Order: sequence, then C-alpha cells, then structure tokens
Amino acid sequence: MGNRMREMTLEEFLKMWEMGTRDFSQDSMGLLYFSFPNHFYGLDMSGINLSGQRLSDFDFGRANLSGANLSGASFCDSSLVKVNLSGANLSGVTFAGAGVSDCNLRDAILKDSYIGSADFMGNDLTRCDMTGAIFEEAYVIDNIYMETIMPDGTIRTDT
Repeated sequence: MGNRMREMTLEEFLKMWEMGTRDFSQDSMGLLYFSFPNHFYGLDMSGINLSGQRLSDFDFGRANLSGANLSGASFCDSSLVKVNLSGANLSGVTFAGAGVSDCNLRDAILKDSYIGSADFMGNDLTRCDMTGAIFEEAYVIDNIYMETIMPDGTIRTDT
C-alpha cells in the first residue's frame, strides 16, 4: 500500500473492532493516521495488531494491550501509564521521548527496541525479553526484574 497515510476516525476504528477486526498493521492497512490520539485511553485492545504503525503523541493510559503485536511501531512522545502489555510483541519498537511507567510488561518481547530519552519506570519486567534493546539517555528506575533477559543477554532477578 506504499507509505501514503490513510486517516482513521475513532468511529471507524471502533466499528471495525466491534466487527472483529484485530489486524490494523501497516502490512494489512497501510500507514494509518489515527485522528483520535487521546481516545486509546482505557480501551481494551488485547490481541490487536498495530505492527509498523506510527503511534506518536498518543495517550494509552490504562489501556489493555496484552498479547498485542506492536512490533516495529513508533510510540515517540506517547504516554503509556498503567498499560497492560503482558505478552505483547514490542520487538523493534521506538519509545523515544515516551513515558512508560507502572506498566505490566510480564512475558513481553522488547527485542531490539529503542528506549531513548524516555521515562521507563515502575514497570513489571518479569520474564520480559529485552535482548538488544537500546536504552539511550533514558530514565530507568524502580522496575521489577524477575527472570528478565537484559539487553546484553544476561538474566536479571532482583531479590
């Protein structure tokens, strides 16, 4: 579908979601421009496929994205506070300038993701795989590490 962006309204998204559509990936729908950045707050989008999409400046607070495929997505300058990302595929995701705090990232895959100039704090990283992730000028504090695969491949468990 190329790199041409297509606008998607909240009404269109919710209608498609209610009809059972779960694949909103760039491969499936092309590059989408969601014209409702603050309306992801609190939504249950477990199992959604948003791989490759640009999700910058969005508020995902308290959303359920468990089991979601978010690989290659861009969350630049977005807010992810108290988001359920358990079991989500976040491989190759960009969190530049984002706020990722108090999230459930149990069993999530963050391989080769970029967490630059971001706040990454208070998250549950139990069994999270962060192999190859780049934390560049990120504020990383108060996270829970239990059988967590760190960027260098070592396994970390804090007691």
